[in-house]
Amino acid sequence: MNRFALTLPAALAILMVWLPGSANAQLALLVSVKTAAADVIVVEAETAPGAVAPSQAPADWAVDGVPPLAVGRGSVPSKQAINLGAFYPVTMLHSYYLVLPNQLAVGKTYTIRTPFGKTTLAFSDSTTACESLKVNQEGYWPRGRARYAVFGAFLGDLGSRRLPGPPMYRVRSLVTGQDVVRGIATYWGDDTPSRKVGTGEHVYRLNLAQTPVGGPYIVIADGIGRSHPFSVNPATTERISFVHTRGLYHQRCGSAVDPEHSDHPRAIGPAHLVAYDTDVTNHYAFLSATTLGPARAMRGGYHDAGDFDRQLTNMQVPSWMLNLYEAFPARFTDGQYDLPESGNGIPDWLDEALWGVALWESLHDPDGAVRGGVEAQRHPTYGQVDAASDNLIYRTYGKDAPATAMSAGLFAHAARLLEPFDKSRADQLLERARRAWGWLQVGPQTELKPAHRMYAALQLYLATGLPEYHDAFLATARFLVTNTAWPEVYNPRYWNFSSLHGGQVMAPYFFAYLITNRPVDATVQAGFRKILNQRANEVLTNVAAMPYPIGPVGGLGYGAGTNQGRYAEPLILQYRLTPDLKYTDAVSQMADYTLGLNPLGQCYVTGLGAHSPSSICHLDSYLPTLAGKAPVPGIVVYGPSADASGAAYQKAVWSQVYPGWYSLPEQRRYCDGWSLINSNEFTVHETMALNICMYAFLAGHK
Repeated sequence: MNRFALTLPAALAILMVWLPGSANAQLALLVSVKTAAADVIVVEAETAPGAVAPSQAPADWAVDGVPPLAVGRGSVPSKQAINLGAFYPVTMLHSYYLVLPNQLAVGKTYTIRTPFGKTTLAFSDSTTACESLKVNQEGYWPRGRARYAVFGAFLGDLGSRRLPGPPMYRVRSLVTGQDVVRGIATYWGDDTPSRKVGTGEHVYRLNLAQTPVGGPYIVIADGIGRSHPFSVNPATTERISFVHTRGLYHQRCGSAVDPEHSDHPRAIGPAHLVAYDTDVTNHYAFLSATTLGPARAMRGGYHDAGDFDRQLTNMQVPSWMLNLYEAFPARFTDGQYDLPESGNGIPDWLDEALWGVALWESLHDPDGAVRGGVEAQRHPTYGQVDAASDNLIYRTYGKDAPATAMSAGLFAHAARLLEPFDKSRADQLLERARRAWGWLQVGPQTELKPAHRMYAALQLYLATGLPEYHDAFLATARFLVTNTAWPEVYNPRYWNFSSLHGGQVMAPYFFAYLITNRPVDATVQAGFRKILNQRANEVLTNVAAMPYPIGPVGGLGYGAGTNQGRYAEPLILQYRLTPDLKYTDAVSQMADYTLGLNPLGQCYVTGLGAHSPSSICHLDSYLPTLAGKAPVPGIVVYGPSADASGAAYQKAVWSQVYPGWYSLPEQRRYCDGWSLINSNEFTVHETMALNICMYAFLAGHK
């Protein structure tokens, strides 16, 4: 018990009581007192693993000696210790919503009696935090014409609160103390009916479009409370982009993270510098394979997620980065992201993309074939190792036709963009692309899909100008530009390993054809322009229809609610073709969501925001957090998940959420806890890469 108490910040006010209902003495620790509405005080308290929640009976509470009209409660895990056998110790954060008979009076100090002692609230709407006010906790894009905060009150098991009328609000500079904007909120509507991707709130929007460049600012809702601070300036947008992009640097495999370039350094993991060949292509057969082939040196790519796999989906990361660079090359410079390669004369963005390409160079066989990834036969034991100390044996998958085709495209794509900076390396990459293409002409074709071949043929054509590659591109493009059967379509809203392997069309497979100076087939070009425009307009429609700018999701899970970059992609590319500000406005709105403009007021990115994840499933973050550091920055977690896993290690976390997981609106189904994989793990391709592209686009848009 003392050990638990010592892990909490010394600044916390601590109130102790013997809680009923437990055989052992437990501690309730006061975390904060804030507001949720003009007549609702919120008292937050933490309890140790295994402790019962303090009483919410109104008789056990009082404000200035008067019991509240009602006491609501919402409880979530706030941190989680390492697995101790079958026990997954979870610290709980309880929010108690005290509904008062009258509205709070500015300047008055209230005495609050709780089941675990007394505290006070000196209420001021300009200094008292209000959890119902949600903002981008870092900063809004200054060029955006649509910027807003949201007021939405959700009182735990008491549900949503509709205000008597839209609140008055002010935007105040924390530098000058002056109000720079005054206004009245707009009632967006009732989002309390049960629906997919719901918020459970009565939603009010507070227009911030007239907030001048500068900051930090806060939003003050008159008589209610204030928001987290935020800024509106280009430097903040650049910082957001910097942290996101450097998330990839921290995920590099086969590389040290240098203390000169990171506050979370680690050594090179020797186990990740070598892999043993297998001929197995089926995942389940791979897990039981016993034969080890020759060893090969490994370099490049990214730890796929919280562990250290490197799979076919890894290939999309550099392809997306190359695609964005090709669309907006002037936005990227050498030294921009403080990488080990900075200063080599190549834009840092390309250097990072080339690290992703290097994995597939390592898996490129002399005959031209590329193997399908690298994996161990089990995951490392959580909490015991990081990338430097992992000692598992890693094996390659066998020669893989989709991996070879996609690598041919990736090699040629990288070669073409790198040529102005390093012709020798570009020539080497182009030769790899030719050899991979050559293998495809004689190798197994059973799993090769038109989209895989299209990417390779397009990039080889653009790199060489040879008509044979153009003809090969058109042979597949003419089919894909008219096909509507899943998965062989361009649909940025959803993809996974199976759909990529099954031939889903990705933007890098066709976008360069829309902006090239090479001869093109006008019908094919027009067809892909039409598809891109359709997808962009779908996103515009959905963003406009949603209370929060989450993007057009059909359900939440595995990053669908935190990877706004996937929905932004067609808008960004359409803007390159038709620079209409409606596209950038929608992108900038979606960019606010993971940084705090969401129903929980939760930043879903480590290293950013006032309220970011503290207990993520990431081997390289766990040991630093034990030492009192924050998790590795730049990780975008999966976030809200509509469904909950029945696995014991996950259920140990989500089953403690109150009100119950499935009774909550979907956008509220999230909490901290590393073993809650569905919410607190991530992958570089599902949650990180396209968000990185989205923020880089905004940061570079001067």
